Amino acid sequence: MKAHWVSENLIFYPVEGGFYLIDAPRASQRILYEALLAGRRRPVLLAPKAPWPSGLEERLGLLERLGVVLVKLEGWAVVKAWPEVPWMPRAHELREALKAVARIPPLAKGEALRILSGAFPYPQGAEPEPLVEALFSCREPERGPFGGLTAAFYSWEELARPFSL
Repeated sequence: MKAHWVSENLIFYPVEGGFYLIDAPRASQRILYEALLAGRRRPVLLAPKAPWPSGLEERLGLLERLGVVLVKLEGWAVVKAWPEVPWMPRAHELREALKAVARIPPLAKGEALRILSGAFPYPQGAEPEPLVEALFSCREPERGPFGGLTAAFYSWEELARPFSL
């Protein structure tokens, strides 16, 4: 069954017996958080780049363990590998995230996870199926990594109950 955007942040995903409403920003966080935590990455061919912030060098090892591989080219941070998620970072998101990471302690894994998993949302209006598939392959697809629901199931039976005699 096909998923559909129903608002700027919500995806409607019909399944047998009902449907899920998926909070796309929180689902993006869950997917990216788990990929970062596992250190799963893939090479990047068309690499986004951002200005290299001062202090980033000391955090490169931490970023690599999380699956983010950067190289410095003429003052720019160029992404060479990115976590295995169905979307890529956009340059403006990368710029802000790298500035934030450059300010944390070099070994602050928890802070880096929070910054990175929240900085790169799934693109609004993009085909929703890759996000939905990635979310339901996560260990905890119903919860955001920092709290709140990512997906809520509603059964057709439950919705029809007020109309029953």
